[in-house]
Amino acid sequence: MYRQCTTQKTTQQQLQFIEALQTSLQTRFYRDITITDLCKQTGLTRNVFYRLFDCKDDILYALIDNYFYACSQSISANHMQQSLISFFSFWKENKSLLDILEKNQLNHLLASRGTLCCKQIDFGMQKYIHADWNKYDDEIFSFYVGGFIGLLFLWYHSGFKKSEEEMTELSIRLLSHPPLMVN
Repeated sequence: MYRQCTTQKTTQQQLQFIEALQTSLQTRFYRDITITDLCKQTGLTRNVFYRLFDCKDDILYALIDNYFYACSQSISANHMQQSLISFFSFWKENKSLLDILEKNQLNHLLASRGTLCCKQIDFGMQKYIHADWNKYDDEIFSFYVGGFIGLLFLWYHSGFKKSEEEMTELSIRLLSHPPLMVN
């Protein structure tokens, strides 16, 4: 787990490690990057690293979480159509993270971190959630985030052939009228 920074200095140090990891991931595989490499790249010590993070994975989580935070800043609260257009636009503009996750076979982290990070984002989906489902909020939310991330990666793999508006229309259609599975 990575630590919540309480000073400007620790925030800056944490960002240095995150940026070092992102830079390293442009040319190397995640599995080949070590804490020692990141310490050398940042000029910070292992002691500093361990005050900020428990392990190398925590830097990756912080990197993804920072992207989700930035994504949430682009979301138009309470208006689902505009929220989804912003969501798809953000990830298209930040394809570099999707490339990194794909190259390292870490796509699943986007869904798991997204489920944790997106709870603060209001996509305006409340009218699509049946009132009786309130006792399953976490499960339903996880299902929706997983669905959006799944659509995002399908769109990414297609080379973003559809527009953000088309992806939004598809998302809303799936939420409004989910396809029935027939045996």
